[in-house]
Amino acid sequence: MAVLLADRMLGVRRRSGGAVGSHGERAGYTWAALAGPWPGRAEEGPDAAIGATGGRTWVLALDPAAWPVAQGDLVAEPASGLEWLVTSADLMKHNAHPDVDYVRVEAHARTQAATRP
Repeated sequence: MAVLLADRMLGVRRRSGGAVGSHGERAGYTWAALAGPWPGRAEEGPDAAIGATGGRTWVLALDPAAWPVAQGDLVAEPASGLEWLVTSADLMKHNAHPDVDYVRVEAHARTQAATRP
């Protein structure tokens, strides 16, 4: 088994608030202050060609201290200003040794104008 080491510091801004509209949809979310940062890793996925419309899915690995992470939360790298909008997150636990536990996050890069799908 190979263990990929952290290559950056990542924090989480959890989604908060949000009013329920007349049709039951939630809107008006904000993000809380940054929790962390903790050691982590970010890899751009191979699911779309570079520069293709829609961008790529990123796979992030966060320290278990970041858990819980939910869809709609933001993962941020304070040093670079990069942000990712979380689409899914799972706490991955290793049976033999907790030192290799991590939070696996799939996310899309967030730009100044909007979040790329």
